[in-house]
Amino acid sequence: KDVPDVVVFDRFLAEEAFGARVREDFPRAVRVLDMQDAHALRRKRMEAWKGGASAEEVVLATPDARDVNLQRELGSATRSDVTLACSRVELEWLATTCGLRRERLCEASFFHPRIAPGVIGANEVEVRDDFERRRGFATVGTFKHLPNVDSVEFLAAEVWPLIRKELPEATMEVYGSYPNAKVERFHAPKQGFYIRGRAERLETPLRAARAMLAPLRFGAGIKGKVLDSWTHGLPVVTTPIGSEATVLGVNEFWTPEAAPVTPETGWGGFGDCTSARDVADAAVALHENFDTWRLAQANGARVM
Repeated sequence: KDVPDVVVFDRFLAEEAFGARVREDFPRAVRVLDMQDAHALRRKRMEAWKGGASAEEVVLATPDARDVNLQRELGSATRSDVTLACSRVELEWLATTCGLRRERLCEASFFHPRIAPGVIGANEVEVRDDFERRRGFATVGTFKHLPNVDSVEFLAAEVWPLIRKELPEATMEVYGSYPNAKVERFHAPKQGFYIRGRAERLETPLRAARAMLAPLRFGAGIKGKVLDSWTHGLPVVTTPIGSEATVLGVNEFWTPEAAPVTPETGWGGFGDCTSARDVADAAVALHENFDTWRLAQANGARVM
């Protein structure tokens, strides 16, 4: 019978369920744990947010050694030969704070060079044409993921009224699979806020909007929506949670004392918004200022 050389576990739950069987049946196979993100970290941050913690406090909320979720995740990593982490920030945390052996940790980032035509190498006229062609704002993300549901609720209830006050004709296009009643109740065409559901082609909304709004209040790992946006030339407005592990040269969790995460400091938009007002101001700045938008677009492509 076929004997695998490598077995990859899709997150620690798969390793818990099948790891012992793999070790018994294929003892020579290399066992790889694909963490995706640090689930214990995401859950701890969600608990902090539900408990009323500020945006700054949520980012700094990390599980300790008594955390059962962390124990399970580290146990899976310890039993595996190699552990993949998409976030360099989390990789450093796993090695320095959680005590995992660095030589058995491997970064498996989402960064890639597939940038849409016209994003890199475009001249001034082409970039300005792209800016003028785009309109409004977009966000994407499956609604089976709680951080995305909360982000849209925050957008609709607190951020969007501030943006519409400055830009009365602006529109917000929300795309994501499995929208439920909690999400669909925010569909408000008269206010320019649209719940569109699943996008047949992701590039369609990302090439039409002028800015991606992703005010994530809890979560972990690298955010696919941020990198997908940059891939299609779309600057991003997000929180320190949303920009985590995408700031070049920064391999630690954000703190209020950290350097600004803005177009002027080399990021592909504004990545350190901690309030509805911060998000709204950054959104308006990207939507209305060509020079700021152009710099953010170029930075996003460079980071990718």
